[in-house]
Amino acid sequence: ALAAAPRRLRRTPPPGLLTQAQMRLDAAVPVLPLAGVVPFPQSPHPYLVSAPVGGAGGRAAAFYQPAFSPMADVGVIAEVLPCGEGGLLECTPLDRVRRMSDGALDVVADTPLDEAAAEEAARLHGELWTLLATLRGADTADGPLTSLRPGAASPSHASLALASCCELGTAEQQRLLETVDTVERLRSLEVALREAAGVVAARAALASLNFS
Repeated sequence: ALAAAPRRLRRTPPPGLLTQAQMRLDAAVPVLPLAGVVPFPQSPHPYLVSAPVGGAGGRAAAFYQPAFSPMADVGVIAEVLPCGEGGLLECTPLDRVRRMSDGALDVVADTPLDEAAAEEAARLHGELWTLLATLRGADTADGPLTSLRPGAASPSHASLALASCCELGTAEQQRLLETVDTVERLRSLEVALREAAGVVAARAALASLNFS
């Protein structure tokens, strides 16, 4: 449900994500707690969430709400539009934000990379794309993930989008959302995808065995 308490946005976001007008000082936005899902900016698909009947569209701050636990401090600022009947909203995350103690929302951006870290991020980005090709085949080249390939997206952009797609626990997804270290996020995703590729290979090997 959309909470009544508004939040104020502050700080200029990274170029190309939100405009100055969209992030103007003291702009009030409602808060949207999300049960069971961690919202990511750069996600290739919008999120469908429930809201009170008659809930208006616009902009909202969306945060993961664990069961029986406080709402996460890092979430996203999102465009929210009505979607059909029954109070469903289409939530399209734009950028990460952190809830501050004074009620404001601070934009969260990855730490700039030095030359060595940028090279490592580019290498890991390529490794992830190779692993995706192994796991998804033609779907990687022709599907919505093609925009995340090296050269088409930055390592930071790609890592956030991939984190939204990987089958990870919500606690791990929230950790990846909160980290501002691009290389750390890429390394975590590489481990997850290598484990998934290993499972796929093992299943294929078992399927090829002849037990007759």
